[in-house]
Amino acid sequence: MRGLIKKNKSLMVILISLCIAMSAFVPIMAQEKQSVIRVAFFQMDGFNETDENGKTSGYGYEYLRELAKYTGWNYEFVSEIKVKDFMGNPTGEIKPLTYSTAMEMVENGELDIVGMVQKTDETEKKFEFPQLELFTQHGAFSVLDSNTTINIDDPRTMDGIRVGVIKGFAGNMDILEYFKEQGVKKYSIVTFDSQEELCDAIKADTALIDAMYTASLRKIDDEKIILRWKPKPYYFVTGKGNKEIIDKIDYAQELIAVNTPYFKENLNLKYYSMSANNAVVFTQDELKYIKEHPMVTVAVNSSWMPIEYFDFEKNEYKGVIADILNKVEERTGFRFKYEVANSYDDAIDMVRSGKAQVLSGMVNDYYIADKLNLDTTLPYVEINASAITKKDTANLYDENNVVALTYGQVTNEIFRKKMPNNTFVYYNSAEECLDALKSGKADVTFVATYSAEFFMRMPKYNSLRSFWMSDLGWHMCFGLNKQEDKQLYNIINKTVAVITKQEVNEIVVKNVLNATDYENWTNLVYHHPFLTSFICVFVALVIVFAIMGLSHVEMEAKKQRLQDEERFRIAISKTNICVWDLDIENKQIINTASSLKVYGGSKILVNVPESIINSGVYHPDDIDIIRNAYNRVYAGKNDVKFTYRIRNVVPENEYLGEYRWEKTIYTTMYDDNGKPCRAVGVAENVTKRMMDLEKKKRAEQFRAATVEGAMVFFEMDLDEDEVLTTDRNLDEYKDEEGKLTITNVVKKIGQKAVFAEDYPKVIKFFDVSMLRKNYDDGITENYAEFRVDNKSGGYIWCAFVINLVKDEDTGHIIGYFRAKDVDERKKYELSLKNKAEQDMLTGMYNRDTFEQMTRKALSDRRNAEFVSAFMIIDIDDFKSINDTLGHDCGDEAIKLVAKTIRAAFRANDILGRLGGDEFVVFMNHVATKEDVKRKAERVCDDIRQIKYEKNEDLKITSSIGVAITTEEVRTFIKLYKKADEALYVAKKNGKNRFYVYNKEN
Repeated sequence: MRGLIKKNKSLMVILISLCIAMSAFVPIMAQEKQSVIRVAFFQMDGFNETDENGKTSGYGYEYLRELAKYTGWNYEFVSEIKVKDFMGNPTGEIKPLTYSTAMEMVENGELDIVGMVQKTDETEKKFEFPQLELFTQHGAFSVLDSNTTINIDDPRTMDGIRVGVIKGFAGNMDILEYFKEQGVKKYSIVTFDSQEELCDAIKADTALIDAMYTASLRKIDDEKIILRWKPKPYYFVTGKGNKEIIDKIDYAQELIAVNTPYFKENLNLKYYSMSANNAVVFTQDELKYIKEHPMVTVAVNSSWMPIEYFDFEKNEYKGVIADILNKVEERTGFRFKYEVANSYDDAIDMVRSGKAQVLSGMVNDYYIADKLNLDTTLPYVEINASAITKKDTANLYDENNVVALTYGQVTNEIFRKKMPNNTFVYYNSAEECLDALKSGKADVTFVATYSAEFFMRMPKYNSLRSFWMSDLGWHMCFGLNKQEDKQLYNIINKTVAVITKQEVNEIVVKNVLNATDYENWTNLVYHHPFLTSFICVFVALVIVFAIMGLSHVEMEAKKQRLQDEERFRIAISKTNICVWDLDIENKQIINTASSLKVYGGSKILVNVPESIINSGVYHPDDIDIIRNAYNRVYAGKNDVKFTYRIRNVVPENEYLGEYRWEKTIYTTMYDDNGKPCRAVGVAENVTKRMMDLEKKKRAEQFRAATVEGAMVFFEMDLDEDEVLTTDRNLDEYKDEEGKLTITNVVKKIGQKAVFAEDYPKVIKFFDVSMLRKNYDDGITENYAEFRVDNKSGGYIWCAFVINLVKDEDTGHIIGYFRAKDVDERKKYELSLKNKAEQDMLTGMYNRDTFEQMTRKALSDRRNAEFVSAFMIIDIDDFKSINDTLGHDCGDEAIKLVAKTIRAAFRANDILGRLGGDEFVVFMNHVATKEDVKRKAERVCDDIRQIKYEKNEDLKITSSIGVAITTEEVRTFIKLYKKADEALYVAKKNGKNRFYVYNKEN
């Protein structure tokens, strides 16, 4: 053997190299194997769904696919499991994966990820949770639409109720808590393995349950939600200890939040948007009101087209608001009687005088509502304003403009506030305002965008131009006299809340885009010039062919047709271009040599086009185009043109995976009786042309979408460091060479407009090198939110977005920047965040937030060399305060103690309420242990001094346990435990005192 190796040294080299290669290959294989993530895919409406064709979809499914773009994961979606007997042996039976089984399998490590998991003390022991949630949802207590006996306002109707829940759902305990609060003592909880089983149980002929308690984010079908309870976050989770997966989820979720901030919102709309038949749940008092007052009088405007108007010829109230009122009628059982007003002032007077109960449309503005002494409902539609002018001017707010407005409109207040120095003239209708523009009596008018769309389609207003005003708009709502019965307000308000955005959009399309009330023959000619031209030409041709119906002309025509047919037959046989000869009567195609070469297949194709469609050669999305084209040819139409996608082929007639664009023109030939008999098709490869058109279309759509709704917009070339185009004059920011550099523009505008604290972040956001790196890394949308000075000492929140694309001609990276007003949403989100972090009674941090902030402070390495202190402050004998003086007095005691604690500690100390009568404080960077003792003693003394003016019997003392950080005690758990032990000593030694934890004692 040794001799063989000596003789074959080259063989040894090969063997060693192979071993090294294999050793390197093994971990790569293992790594690739690990990248396949096994997902628990239990069936749940809207979250995980599989249709009859095996296609998967849902909020959870799409969210995972988005995560995979950043993690590189491949998924195995496990929706079925093999049933095992009690010994753990397979029985051969397969059953669907349920939610509870999915949770168990992920906990045991059999699967990697499961979604729809609520964070509780129990689940945190079993699973790893990411930082960001999937979504926040309520628990939904629902009954069938037909159920009129269970009333959430009357607990007596719920006695003996049978409630179905999904096994393992963390929110199941919430409904028990609700029943306890409402005093419902007789009830039964029935568990089911899946959402499907739960729905079947309530809809069965002999129902197994009366109600369901589930997650609110699901498809609602034949049900009504009578209670939404306990909003809580839900997560994707993995088994305990699986940090690698959770870290990748955290990483991907952060990028999704930055790159596509509305991703979750769009998914929510896609899968959980409110059903169009979502029922309204009325109380017994409200149902009684509807029964006793079935007729409701509504004051409406006669001439606000197409928002609302009265068709006097047909004696019918029409428009967007009219159709929304029809939805309210359908859902409430009311019948509306319409009082027609000549103007909005007249309509308002009708409501205020009591002649009408409801105002059909008013601006959802508290200032205006208070001024009119009306109550406003929730808004039912959002309307933007458009400016219409005769001249092409960008300065629509010029103080010299004469502004035409419709007399008596509630929205006039908005325009007058916007342009306080302009001259206003008033007319009876929007049409009269537009006529005033045409005649030169006014320079500009402002109308609802829907009205602008409606009127701009009329030929007589061709000379006018409309401009959409992104900064002018309002929400429309119903108005009610403050003296009206509040039951009527509640009924209408509840009903507006369940009218979906989809329903409103359909109503707007019907009334604006499909409006026909103003159509006449001139509009028809204007809107359909090709159709009317075709009709005229067709009539003329009929006359011409009738005159040419002489016998000798027919003979000449026949002779010419035969000659043309022969020439074409010869051309078909000799040509090298792609030509087909279509036998119309037999639906057959005769291929030429050139078409056979390019497309392959048989010389003769039968049953056209179905045989070609079935071969899979056409793109699936274009099959209807193909069928429609051949149907037109078979019907005798001439010059039938159609463009479609077809697979590329190779000489062996095997289809490649890519498609190309083709345009085919069929020329039809007729027999002596004028019946179509043959058609010749000529195909042209138009792939490049279509790609160019598509590219241009995408660029135009992208630019339009980018500019729409923007407060500020400009286009910039990153390679040239130059601002190219903008929506405003920036000449003052040009450099000495007359160039608008990105850096200079951002610095100058930033110094003027950006909130000072955010200015450095804005400069970094526009850093050209960073933007180029982002583009190279595949990040084409850069999103951030900053504060912008509102010129009155405050600020508004704005979203800054830069979309990056490559210019195919120059190769330069082009950035489209826009700033949008997100102030209302951002401040709402911040308020929700504050509410989520705070204890509602005291305003201090709640338990979770206090723990999170304390842990963060303890983990900061910069604090390691300093001494910190942890205190637990407990009100003595708090239960007796509640029992003897009442719970209201107990709540006041908690508030007074919280106020005292807040006054005693520093601004950078962390203060919280754990619940009940227990408060916690974390003091970072304390000087000495004696300082901590003095602070604890002061707090005890201050609490003893508390006086409650409304009840002098309230006497409050407290006990405090204190723990000081040491090298061994520097974690939240250890500090809490030591402080709790010290508190126990303080209580044991007579209360009304503090005690500092002492290891020796």
